[in-house]
Amino acid sequence: MIPLLAQQGLLAAGKLVVNGGDSPSAWRHMGDKFDGRRATFEWSEIYAILGVLVLLAVLAAIAYAGQWLIEKYSQQPHPRRLFRELCQNHQLSRQERRTLRELSHKLDHPGALFVRPELLGEDAAVLRAKLFADVIG
Repeated sequence: MIPLLAQQGLLAAGKLVVNGGDSPSAWRHMGDKFDGRRATFEWSEIYAILGVLVLLAVLAAIAYAGQWLIEKYSQQPHPRRLFRELCQNHQLSRQERRTLRELSHKLDHPGALFVRPELLGEDAAVLRAKLFADVIG
C-alpha cells in the first residue's frame, strides 16, 4: 500500500512527492543497503561499543566500591549490633531478649546490661542469675 501511495504522489517522509519527482525507485530500493554487500567498517561504531563497555566497567567498579565501603563501615561498633551479638552468644530466648531490650531503652549503651548486674532489676532475677552465674556464685 505504501509504494502505491508514493507512486501516486501522496505524502512520503513528511514531503509531498509529485509523480516523477524524488525518483520512485528510491522506494523500491530502500532496503538494498541492508543486504551486507555494502556493509562497511566504521570506527565510530567500535568507539561507541568501547564507550558502553567502559561505562559498564565504571558502573561495576562503583558498585563494588560501594559494597566494600558498606562492609568496611558496617564492622564499626554499634551499640544495637553489640547488644544483638551478646544476646546470640549468651543463647538467650526470645522472652529474655525482649526483657533485656525493654530494660536497655533507658541506657545509652544496651551492652552495659551484660557487664553491670545492678542494671537488671529485681524482676529480672532469673535472667541476672543466668548472665552472671560465674560472678554471683
